[in-house]
Amino acid sequence: MSWEGRRRGCREAALWLGAKILLVWSYTTWREVHVRGNGRETGTELDPLTVEGDDADRRFEAIVLTGDLAGGWTEWLAPIGARFATSMAVAVVQSSAELIPPHGLDVGAGVLLLASTSTRGCLIVDRSGTSAAQREINTEVRDDPLDWVYAELWARGIGPNNVLIVRATDAARALSDQEGRRRRYELPGVLPESGWSLVHDGFDVNRLGVDAALFALADGKLGTSGAPLAAQPESHRWVLVGNAYVGSGPETRLLTGPVAMQLPYDMAPRPYLHRALDLHSGVLYEEVSTSEGMLASVRFSSLARPGTVVFRARCPTTRPARAPLLPPSDDPVASDGVGGSAVWMGVTASPGGIVAAAADLCEGSIVERVAVYDANPDRVPNPSDAMARLESNSSAGFDALLAEHRQAWAKRWEDADVVLDGDDELQQAIRFALFHFDGVGARRGRSSRWRSRPDRYELPRPRLLGR
Repeated sequence: MSWEGRRRGCREAALWLGAKILLVWSYTTWREVHVRGNGRETGTELDPLTVEGDDADRRFEAIVLTGDLAGGWTEWLAPIGARFATSMAVAVVQSSAELIPPHGLDVGAGVLLLASTSTRGCLIVDRSGTSAAQREINTEVRDDPLDWVYAELWARGIGPNNVLIVRATDAARALSDQEGRRRRYELPGVLPESGWSLVHDGFDVNRLGVDAALFALADGKLGTSGAPLAAQPESHRWVLVGNAYVGSGPETRLLTGPVAMQLPYDMAPRPYLHRALDLHSGVLYEEVSTSEGMLASVRFSSLARPGTVVFRARCPTTRPARAPLLPPSDDPVASDGVGGSAVWMGVTASPGGIVAAAADLCEGSIVERVAVYDANPDRVPNPSDAMARLESNSSAGFDALLAEHRQAWAKRWEDADVVLDGDDELQQAIRFALFHFDGVGARRGRSSRWRSRPDRYELPRPRLLGR
C-alpha cells in the first residue's frame, strides 16, 4: 500500500473511532448540562395567536395568515411583497381552491407559501422561482394544510416555536409589526424545538473550557469556541481553521486565527449567563450580564458560506468602541490592515497561514458583525481576497445570511438525522454529537462518504493498514 493510502486509512480509522468516542462523551456530558425544549414537534396543532397576545410580543421567523383575506390574497401581494426585503417567511392558508401564481414578486432570501383547505395543490415562491407542490391528505386523522406549512418551514430551519399564526383580520397589523421589528434590528427568535436544544443557565469558572466546547460552532471549514462574547479573565477564546498548522512532530497543532466573536465588555463579578443552542438551525442565543448591563446576542457560523461567522448583539451601551478582530491568544499576528470600514489580520503558519477580515454595522445599541476567514496550508492568503469575500457576504445582510444558514442546516439534518423513540435524553445526545461531528467535516456534494437511510446512519468503516 502506498504512503498516501496508509495515510488515508489512518484518517478513516480515526474518524470512525472518534465518532464513537464523541457519541459516548456526548451522552455522559449531556447529563451534566441542563437540557430542555419547550416546543412542539413539526406538524402538531397550534392555536392561532393574535398580535395582542403576550406570546406574540417578539420577533418571529415566519408568519402564517389563516382565513380568507379581504379582497383576495392577490390584492395583498404588494403589502406582503414589501416584507421580503427583510427575508421574512410568509404563508397564506385560505379556503379558495384557486391559487394564482404571483408574477414579478421578488422574495429575496424569504419564502412565500400558498395553501388551501379545499385542494391538495400548493405553491412555493422562493429565490429559485415559483413551484407547485401537492400536500398529503390523511382524512382518517385530519386535513390541515398547516401541517404542510410547518413541514416546508421546517425544511428551511424554522420550527413551530418561531412561527406566528394570525387570522386574516389581523394580517395587516401583524405584517407591519414583524417588519418593524426587523427594521429595528431586533434579535431573531431562538426557541429550539423539543429534542433539538442545548440550554444552560448559570456560570461556573471551572467549566469555562467545557462550556466553550459544548457551545462551539463550526461550518466544515471554521470552528469558533462557544466562549461568551463578554470577556472573563479565565476564559480562552479560540478560532480554528483546517489545513494550517504550526510546530513539528508531536508538537504539531492547528494554527489559531484572529477572534471575531467578542465585544468590549467584561462579565459582571457574579454574572447571569443563559445560552440556548438550536441544533436544527445551528444558531446560538446568549444573554450575559456585564459590568455595564445586559448583553444579548445571536450568532452562527454559516454553513451556507463556510468560513463566515456572523452575530447580532444588543449591547448595554451604544457603539462599543473596539476593533472587530482581536489577536489570537496562542499565536502572534504577522500583519494587519484597514480597508474602509473593515479590518483584516493575518497569522502565519509553517508554511501557510490564516487571514481574517471583519466589519461592523452599528445602529444605536445594536452591533452586527460579519467576519470571513481564509486559510491556506502552503502560503499566507491574500488579504484582498478576504476583503472581497467580506464585502460580498456583508452586502447580503444579516437576515439573508441567517435564512440561508438555517436552510443549509435543515438540509444537512434531512440527510443525517437519527430518530430514536423511547429515550428523549439519548435522542438529544445523539443529535448533539452529530451536530458537532458534522460541523467539523466539510461536505463535497453527493461524493460524501456519509450514507443515510430513513432508519439508518452509517459511519465509514476503517480500512486496516496493509490491506
